[in-house]
Amino acid sequence: MSKPLTEVKISCPSGLKWTWQEHASPRTEQKREEQTMTWIQECTKNIRIHLLKMTRGGLEIKLKALTDMFPLLQITGNPLPDLGMRSLIYDTGPWNGENLLAGIEIFSSKRTATTQLPHVETQNAAEKAPYPCQSYPTAPRWNKPPPPEA
Repeated sequence: MSKPLTEVKISCPSGLKWTWQEHASPRTEQKREEQTMTWIQECTKNIRIHLLKMTRGGLEIKLKALTDMFPLLQITGNPLPDLGMRSLIYDTGPWNGENLLAGIEIFSSKRTATTQLPHVETQNAAEKAPYPCQSYPTAPRWNKPPPPEA
């Protein structure tokens, strides 16, 4: 008799981190952190965040839902000048609930794909809007829309 699969332990991208760009702007450290926090909070207002941490080294975001990873990559594509390159954060779970299906999909795509996830780089966008977040839908693709009202 087989048991239902309720959780998996697989390495999956679960967040992003940025390092501070040295000498990117003449702002004070406090002003840099305030503007960065305002930018990231605006960018992630529709993303389920587990951890948002600013350190001396940079900024780190970990997600509650693995399905929010792609939207997070999309909306943070134009960081503030004070943020350097971003990189993926990986975690091994255990993944359960809505993350179970996403973890299995990631595992399956790793085993069948001939290419890996793209290297994540950003370009500083000083000439762009002060908070250049892009809007992107965050609903998991397997959620069906509600039925129309009669």
